[in-house]
Amino acid sequence: NIEIHYDDLHCLIEPGHKVPGATMNAFGAALQELDETESSVDYAVLSSYLGVIVSQTSSETARPIYGSLEDHILAACTSASPQELLSHTRWIIPLCGGSLAHWVLGWANFSTREMGIFDSLPEAHSETWAQPV
Repeated sequence: NIEIHYDDLHCLIEPGHKVPGATMNAFGAALQELDETESSVDYAVLSSYLGVIVSQTSSETARPIYGSLEDHILAACTSASPQELLSHTRWIIPLCGGSLAHWVLGWANFSTREMGIFDSLPEAHSETWAQPV
């Protein structure tokens, strides 16, 4: 469900470029697709645009976000049914934001009732903007 263009991958070739949401989403979709060949996979990688849609802000780019909240949620489901998403006990959501804009990985584990973020720049205190999203 994700369309990739050269501009989306150019950031991976030359250092110093920001990684756009489309690239993060393509990586998440590829990872999930590879792992779905095993029946024990219990996670779903959601769209990086969910945070932007929910908070109505974009610190990533000024590009418009296409699709609805429902569209981006269903993109994580191979069957296009929201019931499939509910069968996964762990959800992963890439988020971009902060005064020093960078990516963090939000996660929720419904079986243990835990959630958190992985942040490569802990000194940026991303929990202040990422956890509310």
